[in-house]
Amino acid sequence: MRHLVFVKRAMWSFLFLLLIAGCDDGEQALPPPSAEFEASERNIHIWDVVKFNMIPGDNEVDAEWRFEGGTPDHSDVTEPEVLYKIPGEYGVKLTVRNEAGETTIEQQRYIVVNEYDNQYGVLTDPRDEQTYKVTVIAGQYIMAQNLNFDDGKAVHYDNDPDHGEVYGRLYTWEMAVDACPPDWRLPTRSEYAMIREYLGGEYTAGGKMKLPGTDHWEEPNEWATNSSGFSAPGSGGYMPGHLEFYSLGESATYWTKTETIYGNAWSMALMTKNGRMAIQNTTDKSQWFSVRCIKD
Repeated sequence: MRHLVFVKRAMWSFLFLLLIAGCDDGEQALPPPSAEFEASERNIHIWDVVKFNMIPGDNEVDAEWRFEGGTPDHSDVTEPEVLYKIPGEYGVKLTVRNEAGETTIEQQRYIVVNEYDNQYGVLTDPRDEQTYKVTVIAGQYIMAQNLNFDDGKAVHYDNDPDHGEVYGRLYTWEMAVDACPPDWRLPTRSEYAMIREYLGGEYTAGGKMKLPGTDHWEEPNEWATNSSGFSAPGSGGYMPGHLEFYSLGESATYWTKTETIYGNAWSMALMTKNGRMAIQNTTDKSQWFSVRCIKD
């Protein structure tokens, strides 16, 4: 009898151990995390934003992204948005984790970032049927010629209409904010700053925006290549009662839409003596400068 009891106890102990072992095996059999990802676009231009989407498996996971060449260059959200500023081919790496461990998925050369080719389109102003070249810089459609719209007050340099075709007209700030064609407007300070960063920074961007040579600039016209397609001539300025018309071929100043807290307006300026693209906040609104319009 004692022997039978012992056998029964041994059997129950064995079954209990098998049950525990089975549970342990079940925990060990928990599958490692898995995930896939996709991008809203893979072949893009500089300054485009790509949205990434993680497609998780059955298990809840934590995500860690790495974006080569992107801004930001890392993220821990499920659907990050990434800005690419520099041409090239860039990889994406995703690591997912859960209690069972982690899995890393890496795609080399996953995002291809291209330069803009600066091919010109054409804008026809419906108010007077004048046409203007349009280019794309930093993802923005912007006029590649100075505005020449006659609002009844804007002037040509030296009041000479022959200057209009190349240099356009000069406007005060109050006139400039209403001067652009329908669906176009003055660029903001931030938009010109974005263009400047795209073109390499303050001290090199200006040369990439100026027409080269000395047909429309005085010497030395430093660093002028017009590689951006902006095609700025040295259009000068106008200050009635003071300097009158001044600096033709020496400088070009463009209004922005942005006002300062001091009652002035921000402007963007280029000069013949260097390759700088200056963005300045000391411009009196009563001065007369050039206008470029950006697509709204």
